[in-house]
Amino acid sequence: MCGSSYNRRERKERTGKINITWSCARRIQTKELCENDIIKESQLEQAFIIMWNKLSSHCDDILVPLVNELEQLNATPMIQKQLEQLDKRIQEQKKQREILNHLASGEMIDSAFYMEQQNMISKNLKEYQRAKEQYLQKSRQRKELIQTKELIKQFKKGPQYLEVYDKTLFQAIVKKIIVNPNELVFELTNGLKLTERRK
Repeated sequence: MCGSSYNRRERKERTGKINITWSCARRIQTKELCENDIIKESQLEQAFIIMWNKLSSHCDDILVPLVNELEQLNATPMIQKQLEQLDKRIQEQKKQREILNHLASGEMIDSAFYMEQQNMISKNLKEYQRAKEQYLQKSRQRKELIQTKELIKQFKKGPQYLEVYDKTLFQAIVKKIIVNPNELVFELTNGLKLTERRK
């Protein structure tokens, strides 16, 4: 796996049948750049069917507990308001630092006072940045919670057992596919990653 994206290619066979494959962008240049071989679109579709059926039958065991866990982590309300307040405080501290540097460069304050104020600003900035990261984490968890609830809805209203590939279902729940030499990793819209063996 080289980390490059895959390109979709269509090739018409002599029989008139369209053969669709996906190839690593780097491998197209030369095989030495990527060890992943070409993969047929039908293989991706079959792997999705298997993944859907597994998760559909274990939705209550996997996704529902994940929602409960995220809801407990997400107990703090008004995350966006807290982030805005922290951003405002961070900007205020940066502005104070600029003023302090300006005063020091003009020799309007002594070095001891300058160092004391610089240390205080640095301490405040660290505290605000740490708090901001915690709220950003909660914000990401909130987004993951909403996406996981939406995933559950898709599985509840979709077929319990999928027999043929459904493009609409695929687009509704899959964010991307990571291709490894022997496996396909489906990253769902909520960030959950599920692995299927390549056949």
